[in-house]
Amino acid sequence: MADSSGRADAEHAPRAPKGPQREQARTAYDENLQKGETALHRGEFQPALEAFKRALALKPTGEALFGIAKAYDGLDSHKLAVEFCTQALAKVGDDPHLEAEVRDLRGSSLMALALGPDDKRLKDAEADLRAAAPSIVSARFNLGVALLKQNRDADGVRELRAYLEEAGDTLDGGVRRMIENPRRAREPYAPDFTLKTLEGRPLALADLKDKVVVLDFWGSWCQPCVKALPGLVKLARKLDQRVVLVSIDEGESETAWRAYVAKNNMNWAQCWDNGQYAHTLNVHEFPTYIVISGEGLVRARRSGYDPRQTDAWLENEIRQALTPGPAR
Repeated sequence: MADSSGRADAEHAPRAPKGPQREQARTAYDENLQKGETALHRGEFQPALEAFKRALALKPTGEALFGIAKAYDGLDSHKLAVEFCTQALAKVGDDPHLEAEVRDLRGSSLMALALGPDDKRLKDAEADLRAAAPSIVSARFNLGVALLKQNRDADGVRELRAYLEEAGDTLDGGVRRMIENPRRAREPYAPDFTLKTLEGRPLALADLKDKVVVLDFWGSWCQPCVKALPGLVKLARKLDQRVVLVSIDEGESETAWRAYVAKNNMNWAQCWDNGQYAHTLNVHEFPTYIVISGEGLVRARRSGYDPRQTDAWLENEIRQALTPGPAR
């Protein structure tokens, strides 16, 4: 029972576990933290979230809260990532490195939520990232992007150059391309790829400059993808030299991929991916179609297959992408 100050009477206060109980709780906490980190490393964000939540229930620490924030970030739940980062910051204690990591994630999540150069969340992101940049290399890159998103190109480029000097171009040339063209931080440019074709040759997005590119993420294990195939066959026959259809197989062996493509006469560009490019483009459902303009901007995307709508949608989006205009 509580007195007038709100404090619990000693005889009714919950008792902390003692001896073996305390050790068991500590062990279970550490085990769940490790399970969460392992799941994050594998890209298994929902199991990671559940493990970190179990850890938090055992011990409400900044580490557990930060783990939950990282899992939500992986699930593209940026608002929840920001909320849990804020809670984690209240519990980081005397751990400056953990504080910097939390601020880096909160800053990048705020950037993901911002809707334009004047969005206050970009200023908040900038403050977090400036605080984190001296300790976390990635925060300097994120700070550069946050500044570019505010149309502060000179400041943003300066931070990106500092990042290059410290870490190198960790984006396979993407950092240098952003320095050369700051619009890449503000507009939905498709991330570059280099994938292996059926013939064993590399195919890069840069090779398809000035062409509309339609990416089809699929797998023969995916029944909606199989149902979509006749429509793609018809589409491939209609396309002229200004448009390139690229099907990217996900989630099966090269042997199974090659056999299926040969059996079904899929005679347009066929590539195989180990999940890396799908992850880069946040593709989590199959099939997923992404239409990229000749300038390299993502103009449209759609997941799933509906025989009454998807084929017509794709043709319409290709026509729109052939006409200059804003991304949708």
